[in-house]
Amino acid sequence: GPDFPTRGEILGQEGIEEAYKSGKAKITLRGRVSVTTLKEKERLIINELPYQVNKAKLVELIAELAQNNRIKGIKNLRDESDKGGLRVVIELSRGTVPQIVLNQLYQYTPLQITFGIILLAVVEGKPRLLNLREAIRFFLDHRKEVVTRRSAFLLRGEKKKAHILEGLKRALGAIDKVIEIIKSAVSPEEAKKGLTKLLHLSDVQAQAILDMRLQRLTGLERKRIDEDYRSSVAKIKELEELLASEDKIWSTIKQELLQIKEKYHEPRRTLIKKREKPLILRPEDLIIKEDIVITVTSQGYIKYTPLKAYRRQARGGKGASGIALTQMDGVDSLILAHTHSTLLFFTNTGRIYWAMAYDIPEKRRSAKGRAIVNFLHLGEEERVQTVFALDKFEDERFLLMATRKGVVKKTSLTAYSRPQKGGIIGIRLKEEDELVKVLLTSGEQDIMLCTKKGRAILFSENGVRPTQRASRGVKGISLALNDEVAAAEVAERGQALFTITRRGLGKRTLFSKYRKTKRGGKGVINIRLISEEGEVAGMKKVKNTDEIMVITRNGRSVRIHARGVPRIGRNTIGSRIVRLDEDDQVVSIG
Repeated sequence: GPDFPTRGEILGQEGIEEAYKSGKAKITLRGRVSVTTLKEKERLIINELPYQVNKAKLVELIAELAQNNRIKGIKNLRDESDKGGLRVVIELSRGTVPQIVLNQLYQYTPLQITFGIILLAVVEGKPRLLNLREAIRFFLDHRKEVVTRRSAFLLRGEKKKAHILEGLKRALGAIDKVIEIIKSAVSPEEAKKGLTKLLHLSDVQAQAILDMRLQRLTGLERKRIDEDYRSSVAKIKELEELLASEDKIWSTIKQELLQIKEKYHEPRRTLIKKREKPLILRPEDLIIKEDIVITVTSQGYIKYTPLKAYRRQARGGKGASGIALTQMDGVDSLILAHTHSTLLFFTNTGRIYWAMAYDIPEKRRSAKGRAIVNFLHLGEEERVQTVFALDKFEDERFLLMATRKGVVKKTSLTAYSRPQKGGIIGIRLKEEDELVKVLLTSGEQDIMLCTKKGRAILFSENGVRPTQRASRGVKGISLALNDEVAAAEVAERGQALFTITRRGLGKRTLFSKYRKTKRGGKGVINIRLISEEGEVAGMKKVKNTDEIMVITRNGRSVRIHARGVPRIGRNTIGSRIVRLDEDDQVVSIG
């Protein structure tokens, strides 16, 4: 394949093979980059560039992309190139994945380029596109013509030289008579005629004798003339044999090519690298995988913020400013995910939409976000109710949906694995009913529904028969007047249910404290509500090592350890989890 003076790497052999087959193709050429670690900080070192890429412009572009956050994770950039070679150092922020940054550099900068190959040559006076076999054949034909014409030219020269040397030998053999003719001649022409007649010479030979210097009459020069004559005769024989034999012509071509190889051979500079994966990068190959918090407001705004932007507090703390909201807006959903997660958006109408987490705008913790209609094609009066983060869709897993009126429905997860731009029906709802929560289950787990009036029911999902994607579902809990389902959770042994009210009172209760019944019952008391404490805002299963994020309507956020929340019985009031202003209340947990 091609070898470039600036070294670099050619990705794969496909482009080279295509160029040699058809005469025209494109290859992918990359600069060579190494990943090093210095004082526990990782760096990218650029030592080689693709052919014709300007280093100064490349460094300037990388700096611009880093400044504009098009490429994230670059902490410092400097050019350390000197007479010893190229060296551009890119220092990465702590926790940054080097391969992600490298993929972004390949995607957005000339550190990776496409180089065109075209085997175009002039054949018989016309431009022609050649494959490798044709190019080699025409080259060898050209070399054959060159060697033949060169040998014929040399043969003519050697014959002329031998002819003159032969005349000189004759003159030296009768040198006394030659001198006498020259001395007695009136003019050069008379001397030439005399020599021609005496020695039977041609005009060329006679002229060479007249032009000969006297020093060539010495014995040493006479010997040299004899040697030159014999050498010339041998060369004539060799050239005549060469021109008479095509095999000898090809042998000469081979030897000359080997000599060129020996003289100019250097170790290969450009590495041809085996392509281990498709060259076309997936969007997630360009995005750093990091834990994030996705926030959806009741007015339809969405954003994500890196999880590390939230500081941990002990219970009872007032929290830091989490999101800037208007008086008419509030946080509706809070999802812990990572930037490579697939997001399923479940709306109040029972429809489902898809998006990738990295497509959500990244904003500061205090920023409001952007309108969700920029990402999803929502209908009138349709709003996002629940957002679910997935890494993959598996046959043995199910989505269990719970509605505000107490209906539950179970469907295989794979039924939702094919995204459609306009969304699909996830559950058919009756009038005045809405989707509340979606759970990811194994199909045989225990499910708990919690109502806003403090009731809860625990039942096995074996009692919920799997149905088609667009079906209605069955009754999960019988609700009292003006009560409705506030949340749903998968109950697991050894874990506790965290419940929090609108006014910030909360508690943990082990799932074992709840009596399991069949679905459709009225349930039991989950938390004892005081009129001034309002209703249940949310619930979440937790372990001692878990962290809980609490978001209020006014945009306050508190991040606490689950073990800091008292673990008490189910028919209790709970303890203060977050202090609230008079006009504030808890709206979401994560």
